[in-house]
Amino acid sequence: MQKAAAGSGIQVGPVRETPAKTSAKEMATLQMEGTGPSRRCWGCSAPGNAGYPILIDSVQITPDPARPGQVKIVLTAVVLDFEQWKNEDKPHA
Repeated sequence: MQKAAAGSGIQVGPVRETPAKTSAKEMATLQMEGTGPSRRCWGCSAPGNAGYPILIDSVQITPDPARPGQVKIVLTAVVLDFEQWKNEDKPHA
């Protein structure tokens, strides 16, 4: 995700990882902050192939009052534990 953001011209700031919620079949939750021109933030490409399913949980975009034309972006993503989802019992119809 950091490479995709940086490749789109966004200055990546702090990245935080929180422990997984095994009951929710997650591996980790990531929160990434960055700043950049508003057009770059809207055009940021997909996170790419991380080897695990990634679910974008929330995106917050706010203007950066210190820099006209720039925005701050906070993205929260969940990395799902595919093995737990794959082995889940399916309902019978």
